[in-house]
Amino acid sequence: MFKIQLPANVFEDELFKFISTLGKGNNHTEIVLDFKNVTHYIPAATVAMVTAITQWKKSGKKIRLKNHAKCKAHHYLQRMEFFKRCGIKHKELIIKQEKVDRFVPIKDFENVSLLAAEIAQNITRDDQEGSDTDDDTGVKDCIEYVITQLGNNVSKHSDGNGFVTAQYHANKDIVRVVVADNGMGIRDSFSDTSYNTELATDLAAVVKSLVSGISSKKSAATDGDLNSDGIGLANVCALATKIEGDFILISGRAYVTSDEQRELLEEFRFNGTLAAFSFKRSRIKTLDVSEIIQAASK
Repeated sequence: MFKIQLPANVFEDELFKFISTLGKGNNHTEIVLDFKNVTHYIPAATVAMVTAITQWKKSGKKIRLKNHAKCKAHHYLQRMEFFKRCGIKHKELIIKQEKVDRFVPIKDFENVSLLAAEIAQNITRDDQEGSDTDDDTGVKDCIEYVITQLGNNVSKHSDGNGFVTAQYHANKDIVRVVVADNGMGIRDSFSDTSYNTELATDLAAVVKSLVSGISSKKSAATDGDLNSDGIGLANVCALATKIEGDFILISGRAYVTSDEQRELLEEFRFNGTLAAFSFKRSRIKTLDVSEIIQAASK
């Protein structure tokens, strides 16, 4: 039985270390996750745990949670339907939307376009009227665009389960969107991985996908479009730059952000792909988002 002592807090600066901590479970058949110190996790960290746990379970590993009902983040994890997505029996709360911070419980991917619209609507709806305000149209468009672009990549190329969530943190004026899957990863989805030394590592494949987008086994076979795979990732990365947001992409050993490129140790690799997108809500309101999205998609 291998025990992983989860850290108290995980923000963007701690995410690389946190992914490595989760990766320690990859080489064990029985894993205990100890939540004793868990206090505050950004959505990317919570979804990363869901992705890891579901992948471990899919590969036959035995997973046990410890002290999860006693930790300070217990209520938040319930609200996010963390236990439900992990396939772990746990009494769930009836979700009541908060008036200040807005969140969408972690959801499985089904119909990407409908799910993207639903999440964008929930994050931007007006407290009094129950609908989004004119000022938040750009925020809604941005969220919907990001989820659609990332979700289509998950649906078409991962061969795994996809998860998505979004949250607005009012005190920090930040909207965070996370999409992840426990599938094959970016490098293995590219059709020329086996013979193209340029894509010999996860990091090389991720960087390539963010720069130009290249073909995958499925897209080349079904769409006849040799440039379709990776374009969604490249578009979202371009959008983050244009709106002064942040983008994090994790796949296999690759960990790429708006500012840096790093590699996880082989034994700590992330089995799947996770994309985290965040931006200042007030910043979006000063921009012509439709024009920016159009430019980012070129």
